[in-house]
Amino acid sequence: MMGNRPRLRAALVVMALVVSASASACGRDRAAASGVVASPFPRAVLAAERAVHAPPRWQDSFESADFRGWGWHGQGDPTWGHIAVGRPGTWGVPPLDGRRVARFEITPGDVAAGRFHAKLYEVSAVGSGRSERPPADVSGTYSAWYYLPANYRVPGSSWVNVFQFKEKYRAPDGEERSDPLWWVQLGRLAWARRQAAALRVAPPAGIRPDRPVAFLNRWRNRWTAPRRFLTLPLGRWFELKAVVRQRRSITFSLDGRVLDVAHASEYPVSPFHGRDSREWIWGVGNYSTGANGPLYVDAATISPP
Repeated sequence: MMGNRPRLRAALVVMALVVSASASACGRDRAAASGVVASPFPRAVLAAERAVHAPPRWQDSFESADFRGWGWHGQGDPTWGHIAVGRPGTWGVPPLDGRRVARFEITPGDVAAGRFHAKLYEVSAVGSGRSERPPADVSGTYSAWYYLPANYRVPGSSWVNVFQFKEKYRAPDGEERSDPLWWVQLGRLAWARRQAAALRVAPPAGIRPDRPVAFLNRWRNRWTAPRRFLTLPLGRWFELKAVVRQRRSITFSLDGRVLDVAHASEYPVSPFHGRDSREWIWGVGNYSTGANGPLYVDAATISPP
């Protein structure tokens, strides 16, 4: 039986893809009737990944109708924007993994009031109080699925942080801080093309100047290393994934394509403050300085290496 497991998993992958292909026509018919773009293929990819990977050590698809599965969601913080859990059809979004999704939005009122944080954090730590520390090894695959409506944009000179890693640590002055390490940022297509030209890398595709383009950013970035720029899919679900290899690298993927690789030789990719380190933090959402429209998240998981 043990020797048959790889074959069984492979068969499940094939079945999922066949189901996807046969569902496409039905999905298009439903989309035409409802005005919502159906997403059968992402659901098949999600099913296939679950068939071939070990069970996650943490996951949340928001079926509890709240954010209780996350370590931090802005409880009482006046700088938080709009976050909610609801049924996808209510918001004109096709379902992905169950009956609910999370919605993140920064409105013009949020921008005026300085409420830029529409995001969630999953906190990994052992112990408590002064003995709190991150796990000995934070390696693993961190994944979340996103849906950006066709009118999602990056206005003006604003920026958007949708997927990030942070470390909480005790600073020399005794204060506890949580600086970001690496994150997936969204910029305007027009800006990304200028940046790509300056870095002498391939420009992103697209027409609309404010269309979102993803790229990898880091704390204290001096913009000396080349970066890739990928235009985000709009109007359908796609996966953002990061494979963390402790003290070595983080490989970021977007919609099945490698976005970029963060190397520890450029900047740390895991907790690095030694005895002063407190927590390892992974965040998803719509952390932005501009009113960009809502985005949606579902099927967040952390899987073993």
